[in-house]
Amino acid sequence: MKDDKLNSEFHSRKRQDLLEKLPESSLAIFYSGKAPRKSADAFYPFEVDKNFLYLTGIDRQDMILVVAKMRRETTSLMYIPPVKEHTEKWHGLLMREAEARQVSGIEMILDIRDFENDLFGKLSNVIDQPKAVYLFIHQSAAHEPLNWEKELAKKIKRHFPFIPIENSYNILAAMRSIKEPEELHALRRAIDLTAQGFDNVRNHLQPGMYEYEARAYFEEILLHHSSIPSFDTISASGWNATILHYTTAQRQMNAADLLLFDAGAQFEHYCADVTRTYAVNGVFSPRQKDIYQIVLACLHYACEMMRPDVTLVNLNQQILEFFLKELHQVNLAETLADVRKYFYHGIGHPLGLDTHDIRNPNEILQEGMVYTVEPGLYIGAENLGVRIEDNVLITSGSPEVLTQMILK
Repeated sequence: MKDDKLNSEFHSRKRQDLLEKLPESSLAIFYSGKAPRKSADAFYPFEVDKNFLYLTGIDRQDMILVVAKMRRETTSLMYIPPVKEHTEKWHGLLMREAEARQVSGIEMILDIRDFENDLFGKLSNVIDQPKAVYLFIHQSAAHEPLNWEKELAKKIKRHFPFIPIENSYNILAAMRSIKEPEELHALRRAIDLTAQGFDNVRNHLQPGMYEYEARAYFEEILLHHSSIPSFDTISASGWNATILHYTTAQRQMNAADLLLFDAGAQFEHYCADVTRTYAVNGVFSPRQKDIYQIVLACLHYACEMMRPDVTLVNLNQQILEFFLKELHQVNLAETLADVRKYFYHGIGHPLGLDTHDIRNPNEILQEGMVYTVEPGLYIGAENLGVRIEDNVLITSGSPEVLTQMILK
């Protein structure tokens, strides 16, 4: 793979896959996104829409991809911002048409200022009018502001109420769930960086450190390799480890603590997601060891079950039953409801361009999927939280634990 990057051939292939899944007389639209304002004249860092990236290979804001399947012909075109010399003096070079063609493999590159006129003209064409427009609509809460896709859906519905708006979520989720060799290469590189970061944390961990110092030792490695965290690093000690998404990282650790450390690196936007739990002074107490051994045994049990045709519903049920048996031995649980007091999340999630990658409901495991496996036990009354998380590739035979090299 040239320069360790997904190349234009990969993205062209993904667009063709999408077009084959779209019904006749339809088109699909994807927006790359735009960095929201942070405060005054400052903006949050731009994060490209992962579907746009998947289909084009371009990590730039304010661009639009349109793929159409009309009259048994397929077309792809992309709208990009015009080049403005004044903007470039402040923010760097904008992408030219030639570069957009080279990276994406799309020949037809147009000015984004023409997008709505072109789209509405297409929708108004009685002879060649799409029967459906596909937009990627992710789940969101009712109080969230409308995003670009929902605003566009409103405009289309207002002017063309007879043209259905369909959601391309299920199509993209099915496509992105099966990783190709190029994607697995990127994931392995992300995991390699993550392993180096965890080694750096473990090698420096000692009583008296603050949680944010452990986080700094991890993220230092990423900075040295031009990577960024896949998500906000979780560096949680003592009672903080019972909070699943604890990111404050301000507590000073003492010798009797465990540190639950949940972090991952990105490579070419593909995400690693790993958790390890360390004794801050290097030695587990008997109680800490008992809980850790239960979680570790559960991890091995769950990883072995990550095989084709397994459902996550069934796997989660078996994990609860495994924990019930083990927790009964240490006087923590008599029923499955008791187990839920100490294990209150699922066993894992798909991994890819997003840390919690998109997936279809009631997904069945298939060869080529990559999942996290992350059992944990959280005992607030004892200021004790243990989670161990690996990244697992589903194969036709035994699952491959991609993160096996990270000490646990």
